[in-house]
Amino acid sequence: MKKYVSLLLALAMVLGVLSGCAKDETTDAPTPGGDTPAPVPGGDTPAGSNEPAMTNTGAIEVPVVEAASYKKDVTVGVNFAFTMLDPHGTYNINHNNQTVMVYDTLLFWNTNTGSFEPELATEWKWLDDTTLNVKLRKGVKFHDGTELTAKDVQFSFERCIAQGSSGATVMKMIEQYEIVNDYEITFKLNEVNVDFLAYLTVPYASILSKDAVEKDPENGPKIGTGSWIYVDMVESDYMKLKRNDNTWRAEKPKTETMTIRTIPENSTRLIALQNGEIDVCFNPNATELDIIQQDKKLNLYIFDRTSLMYFAMNSQLAPGDDQNFRLAVSYAIDKEELALVHCDGRAKIADVNWGWATFGYDDTIPGIQRDLNKAKEYLAKTPHRKLEITCTSAYKVMAETMQAQLREAGIEVTVNEVQSAAQTAMTKFASATHQSMLFGLSWTEFGEDARRPYYSGSNANKAIVKNQEIYDLVDAAKKEFDEVKRKEMYSKIQKINQEQGYYIPLFFSQGFMATNKNAGGIRLEANSLHDISYLCVAEK
Repeated sequence: MKKYVSLLLALAMVLGVLSGCAKDETTDAPTPGGDTPAPVPGGDTPAGSNEPAMTNTGAIEVPVVEAASYKKDVTVGVNFAFTMLDPHGTYNINHNNQTVMVYDTLLFWNTNTGSFEPELATEWKWLDDTTLNVKLRKGVKFHDGTELTAKDVQFSFERCIAQGSSGATVMKMIEQYEIVNDYEITFKLNEVNVDFLAYLTVPYASILSKDAVEKDPENGPKIGTGSWIYVDMVESDYMKLKRNDNTWRAEKPKTETMTIRTIPENSTRLIALQNGEIDVCFNPNATELDIIQQDKKLNLYIFDRTSLMYFAMNSQLAPGDDQNFRLAVSYAIDKEELALVHCDGRAKIADVNWGWATFGYDDTIPGIQRDLNKAKEYLAKTPHRKLEITCTSAYKVMAETMQAQLREAGIEVTVNEVQSAAQTAMTKFASATHQSMLFGLSWTEFGEDARRPYYSGSNANKAIVKNQEIYDLVDAAKKEFDEVKRKEMYSKIQKINQEQGYYIPLFFSQGFMATNKNAGGIRLEANSLHDISYLCVAEK
């Protein structure tokens, strides 16, 4: 296996995708779907298919190192703190990586083949533009031994709404459920949505056991059908999982138990990897990559990410409710400096608040560059001179750098460092109290993903955008099968955001992962929805 995956390889993969070249070859590493059947097409979908062409971002698959035996227990080091395990309760990059291990969705989007593949659903067919029939995989057991049926699917999607999940707005588009039998269900949408199948692949669409949740509302939600079973968790310390030996997949993981440890300090996490305390180190310091490359006991992986680092001001509370103030901040920010302090400059500066691989991305829109004169011109039009930035410890240095930048424009900044759970609570759409925040959004390939940061009711709408024109464009785009027209709608949203200054896009940072040289079975995705379900470490 190569010592590391170079940046050139990652860039070549992206350029190949964007230029329409042949898809990148993949390794023989196990995929999250095991040996699931070949992709099932959408059936005899009506003209104007609900399965539009998507941009393929590709995935890096780290092959299994062949050996006679493998470590029974492996430990993964991460830089974030766990708060819960519930796909309908927490939706973010960090928790999603564990969600895909414990739970399954109906479909799986394969970024290497650019197609939907079976997971808990084996077949799906559009009966018309708003009616989808789905047949479930038979014999699938939840971790408590009960069998998956159509009632669990309906329950899970309705619970997603009731819990106020990030996917609540999405699931509300299902107007009616028809349970045909235990293994077949039909969804009737209230209107056409081009990307509905894509939503069935997202972690918040994970299927839970109706019986388990109703019997035990606290622990029932931790029961899934995935390759791993939840054991226990200590908040801000670790999460323990064990292998599901009754998995419906043909292949089960080689590892028996896995501990995911919270080690907030990047250098400490890398030292733990070098000492053998952990087997995988997510997100090592960009400044320490040379150390990893020179260590013969380790492997380094570098990949481009679709995760956008952004700065959002609450447009419904002062001072962020003033467009002139928002634009003053936009022109006062030096994105290059922020990328330098956060990730040693290993990033692509963002011009618009949209994923570079997301359908509808408009690269012709010029980005806002730092211009203190313009910043002061806009500031002169508003009475506001103070701003509080909310962030977690991971972004504190960047917030302090921004504090110094805005001071040069005449804006006094206070940095409010909070825990992840507190930040989630104070930035919910319906009850947001934050003035502004530094955060990231991992954009998917699907245009309808714009609903998360821009639509009413979405807890990913951290700018608390309440703009009817944007809402109308998001709604119109999801029904539009003409790709040219649809792209124009999404371009308009990006331009409105630029004019209003709701979100200030900062940069797309590269992703890094360091491992024991004998580790493999990992799938690294550009959208940060990595899968370590088949992670194993050869004993040599």
